[in-house]
Amino acid sequence: MRNSNIFKLLWSCLFIIFSLPYTSAQVQNDAMNQARAAGRLGNYAKALELTKRAHNQDPKDMDIKEFLGKCYLELGQLKNARVTLLDVLRKSPERLDSRYYLINVEARDKRYASAIGFVNEILERKPYDKELWMRKISFYKEMKNFPEMEKATIRLMQIYPNDAKIKEVYNAHVKDNAGKAIKKYDMLSAAAEYEAALKISKNDPGIYLGLINAYINLNDYNAALTASNKGLTVLPNNEAIFLKKISVLEAQTNYSEAISLLEQRMARRDNPKYRQLISYLIAESAKKQVNTDPYILYSKLYARNPGDKQAYDYILKMALERGNYNDAQELLSKGLKATPNSKELLVKQALVYEETKQPEKAFGIYQRLHKLFPNDTDIYEKYVAYAFNDAKQNLEDTDVKEALRGFQIASTHPEYRTDAKRKMFALYEMEKKYPEAIQVIDELIAENPRSEQYLLQKITLLSNMEAHDRAMAEAKIFYQQFPNEARFPDLLEEISVKFIKILNVQERYEEIIPVVDFLLQVDPRNKQAYSYGIGARVGLYKIDDALSFSKKAVQLYPDEKIFRLKNADLYAQLKDYGQASEVLKALKKDYPYNDTIRNAWLEAMYRDAKMQAANARQARERQIYEEILMDRPAEIPASISLAKLHLTNKEYEEALRILDRGMERNPLNEELVYYKGLAYEYLGDYPKAIAYQEAYRPLDSRYQEHKEHIALLKSKLYKNQVSFGYTNVKADSVAFNTSVANLEYAFSPNKNHSIVGRMNYAGRPSGVGIQGEVDYYLTLKNKSKSNFLFSGGLATKYFQKVKASVSYFQPLKGNWQTEVGIRYAKLTNDSNFLTGIVGVEKTLNTTWLNLRAFYMNDSKESYYNILAQARFYMLNERDYIVGMMSVGNAPEDTRLDFQLQNFLSFTNTLVGTGYFHHLSYKSRIGLLGTWANYQTNTNRYINQYNVSVSFLTKF
Repeated sequence: MRNSNIFKLLWSCLFIIFSLPYTSAQVQNDAMNQARAAGRLGNYAKALELTKRAHNQDPKDMDIKEFLGKCYLELGQLKNARVTLLDVLRKSPERLDSRYYLINVEARDKRYASAIGFVNEILERKPYDKELWMRKISFYKEMKNFPEMEKATIRLMQIYPNDAKIKEVYNAHVKDNAGKAIKKYDMLSAAAEYEAALKISKNDPGIYLGLINAYINLNDYNAALTASNKGLTVLPNNEAIFLKKISVLEAQTNYSEAISLLEQRMARRDNPKYRQLISYLIAESAKKQVNTDPYILYSKLYARNPGDKQAYDYILKMALERGNYNDAQELLSKGLKATPNSKELLVKQALVYEETKQPEKAFGIYQRLHKLFPNDTDIYEKYVAYAFNDAKQNLEDTDVKEALRGFQIASTHPEYRTDAKRKMFALYEMEKKYPEAIQVIDELIAENPRSEQYLLQKITLLSNMEAHDRAMAEAKIFYQQFPNEARFPDLLEEISVKFIKILNVQERYEEIIPVVDFLLQVDPRNKQAYSYGIGARVGLYKIDDALSFSKKAVQLYPDEKIFRLKNADLYAQLKDYGQASEVLKALKKDYPYNDTIRNAWLEAMYRDAKMQAANARQARERQIYEEILMDRPAEIPASISLAKLHLTNKEYEEALRILDRGMERNPLNEELVYYKGLAYEYLGDYPKAIAYQEAYRPLDSRYQEHKEHIALLKSKLYKNQVSFGYTNVKADSVAFNTSVANLEYAFSPNKNHSIVGRMNYAGRPSGVGIQGEVDYYLTLKNKSKSNFLFSGGLATKYFQKVKASVSYFQPLKGNWQTEVGIRYAKLTNDSNFLTGIVGVEKTLNTTWLNLRAFYMNDSKESYYNILAQARFYMLNERDYIVGMMSVGNAPEDTRLDFQLQNFLSFTNTLVGTGYFHHLSYKSRIGLLGTWANYQTNTNRYINQYNVSVSFLTKF
């Protein structure tokens, strides 16, 4: 029973070990967590190795592939990084991190134009990212593309108008460029530089002065005057700009305005310099005879008579032609005050705003004109053009609401309709205004029914809206119309995988299968489709279908590790562990350093062994454990299981060999130590058995039992044994009532030899009989542990005068043992009596069974007897119950063999039972009772009752 409990405990432990979740290859989260951790520590070489492993397991996972590109970048493998990241964007174009990585790749490779392209793509989504703008500016600088650098800087300054550092850098750059241009007498370039600078910094008087001088050198006094006016608008008290304006007015012979401006300044503060200038200008005005100018004459006329339309029209026309936009604006304001809805004046005012670079105000005028004159096609053209450009500017400024309003206006014009609607669609999608986005894309499709791009965009939009059923329906329609569209398979994979992941979470496996089937119809070699198709069938518990599907994947990709792993897993789920282990064995050969595969193979082998054990296929079970140990010599459970098989079959030496090999690599493993002690116990080598079993520490609940077993083993080391016995016989016939006593001493110098001396005593009214016996037990040192029993005895009376016997015992596998023996006895009547013995015994856990057949002959007649015995051990294995029965025409009772001749030829039956109790592991007492019935003639029977008590002790 003790062995049974130990076996149950061990099987429970093995069951827990074998029941750990079976690992498939889609697991790759562990590899990526380790890779990212290595990356955070700067160990990108290790991160690259781990990420490659994860990517090989799931090449369609764009997160893994994106991190793979980052690893290549960090390790300076720019070409690999570029190819990897571009492939990520091709399959997943919405990713930003890949673009950031590509910017660094191209910058390090000095491919600045390409880097700028990726910067622009990100800025479309993150238009206010200061660092990206700064990088873009630096790339233009490296390319020496200063115009674009200035544009970018201007844009950045518009976003961050108060960033002093940006202003300082830009102004320095502009002034330097302007200075170089002036040295080359390239005044146009110098003016352009100053104009650009004013878009960024309007408070630097040096820029205004430089710009004014540049225009003066170009003889463009109107532009110089405009520049000075701008400067004074921002810096009204700057004397240098003011004086420069006076000099420009002088060059234009506009002495009156120059004098008027000086007089206004003089009115605020007296300045001798101004008085001197006024005198000088009056003198110059006289010289030029300014009063002969028709413009001045009409101006004076209009001043005297504001209702003179001819004078008004003339001076307005001349102001516009001469570029006197301040005068023109003043005149227009007066005219519009009188006639606010005049188309002519409003058009001219819009022209002034256009010439003075005020597009917002010009757009406002055209909005008003379109409202007043909705049927005027020229006004409509201008209005739409301004609306479209204003929308683009608002888009750059991330004013989505105004941008949409402008694009809606532009979409009414045939020239702008398609472009405007495309931008509206992009904005609606970005803002997640899906109903509006659907309406716009449907309109684009209606206008361009054969445009694959719009149809693909609609499918993508429906997927983003999580309207996955509609997206799949549109995808099927698209495939029917455009079966050869190269972009469709990748898009279909993206939306299908997204849909499948949601269905997986919701456990709607039945709906996954048609999605997978369509994906395979479009792309028959799609790995993800096979992977999800297998998973869906498993989720539906259609393991056979999943296995069939998995086999197709393996046929397509015979070297694909993940499908082969799934194949093995499915075999395991079908409890075909043999086939699962074969698949994993082949994988293990291809990937000898993959611990996941090796562990999966090991688990499948253990499960196969467990199934073989349940089906009593011991040879196959043993073969499995041997194969495990060939691959993993240090595998403890396999070593223990194989050793237990050998112990069960009494192959103790082989069990020791297995356990020794296991302990070479695991010398401190307690279970190996315990089973090695058990093997020595079965071999009868009790000193070693004790040494090893004492080193084993069982569970607390089994500790007391373990201590008792050690005590039992130690008791087997005692070499001396003494026993006493007494048997009382009662029968129906007084002639057969008697008693027998015996005393026995046994000496066992070693496990192969034992000598027993025995003295039997019988007393009757006619005297006393004494018998002396000697037994010798010999165990051969062969592999099967065969043993012999030699016995001899002499007696005075009542007992057999002479007796001698020899028996041969042969242990067999499965706890069987056979016996063949012969006995000789000289009876009290001097007749010779021979007995042949054939026996077999079997040990079943706590039960011992024995069956013996006796053939006897006294030279006159032959006799027989068949005896069956059993011992039933108690839970403590120290006490046991004996049961026996026999039948024959001669008795077989070693305790009463002196009665043999009295009962020859009598048919007899016997039953008996007894109880033996160990007082300790040294001492035992026992009680045995038998009831025999002898048929002395046809109608006469004799009953005999034997009661025996015994005591045994070792020392």
